[in-house]
Amino acid sequence: MEFGLAYTIGKDPGRSLADAFRDAVKEIQLAEALGYTTVILSSQHFEENDILPSPLVAAGMILARTERIRVGSGILIFPLEYHPIHVAEDAAVLDVLSEGRFVLGVGQGALKKEFAGFGIAMNERRPRLKEGVEMIRQLFTKDKVTYQGRYWQVNGETLHPKPAHRVPIWVAAEFEPAVALAGELGDGWLADPKHTLVRVKKNWDIFREAHAKGGKDPDKADFAIWRELYVGETDEQAWAEAGDAMRAEFQKYLSWEHLVDDDGNILKPDRVDMLDDLVKTRFVVGGPETCIATLREYKDLGVTHFCGHTQFTGLRPELVTKSMRLLAEKVMPHV
Repeated sequence: MEFGLAYTIGKDPGRSLADAFRDAVKEIQLAEALGYTTVILSSQHFEENDILPSPLVAAGMILARTERIRVGSGILIFPLEYHPIHVAEDAAVLDVLSEGRFVLGVGQGALKKEFAGFGIAMNERRPRLKEGVEMIRQLFTKDKVTYQGRYWQVNGETLHPKPAHRVPIWVAAEFEPAVALAGELGDGWLADPKHTLVRVKKNWDIFREAHAKGGKDPDKADFAIWRELYVGETDEQAWAEAGDAMRAEFQKYLSWEHLVDDDGNILKPDRVDMLDDLVKTRFVVGGPETCIATLREYKDLGVTHFCGHTQFTGLRPELVTKSMRLLAEKVMPHV
């Protein structure tokens, strides 16, 4: 199992977007030196705290400031008027210029306000994602591509430049129909941070089945997971240093109605009484021994890329880097 970082970069109280990005670049350069292999960048639209809406642009800047670490979109919300040819071109350029260090992560999106802002109907999410990934894969690998979809068409065009390396396409998905589509389309599945391991396991089985039905070997598929992470010297210290920030992180998900129980039932926004339990069942948090035990569960489940989200609003940058060092030095060698 490889280790990486997951980022949602935006401004915080007292810290501008530019400062937040500079801090992120420094952390990613440190991660590269510590042996982390992958960074994924989330995107959101119309967020008041300026969360980056352009992960491919940000990925390009980070790739230019690093040497070995892979950088990917996690995720590009594909149905929001991203033309597959533009995405294929941008991904190919990033691949060529970074010498094979770009990962294309895509998903269908979930926030109603984003679709309303772009004038895209929510019920078009899945077919737009399907058409887009199918067209991109053909553009990556074939000449004179002809594709006639409902939303996008191409007539005998060849992508220039083509990727010089295999660009992995990770498809993010949360619920069963979307996970099955991810298995059909993707080279891998990007699991989100909002579900318990019980649901993650169920969804991984669904992905593998759909992957096999499409004629692909599920044992060769990437299984990446975005997970909230904080490593302290002890369990008690981890909670003392990051507990409030972690609870605030999941209170956002709760307010958006993005959290579900093991049976898939959406948790209501007023269930703030559950925050500690939600953090304990969805975060990797604690001292090194606790984190080792938790991460071995992920490895046993089949996770190939664990991407830890270590930066929470209100958590000081020096605590973020301390957690990163503890993971690299006291946890990763034992997992």
